[in-house]
Amino acid sequence: MHEREDKIQDVEERNKLRLAALDKLKGDLAAAVLSNQDVLGKEVAEDLEKHVSSLSAVAIELTRKKVEGRYTTELDDNQLALKGESTKTFKSI
Repeated sequence: MHEREDKIQDVEERNKLRLAALDKLKGDLAAAVLSNQDVLGKEVAEDLEKHVSSLSAVAIELTRKKVEGRYTTELDDNQLALKGESTKTFKSI
């Protein structure tokens, strides 16, 4: 039973890390484009950054929904298994 609880905690921690990585990615992409401002020129770099940010925001949001869906499924499966183990333990007593 403790093993299942540990697995649930692991699922929760992995989800937090994935979502944090997605949040960081958004900022990293904007910074990468703006870092080329000297080569592209300020106006072009800012315009490009707007386009990249817009497209990446859509992709990141779709990925976020996929990650959250996977998290919900994994969490539900593990909680159901934990409940089943608890029921078995209770019945055996």
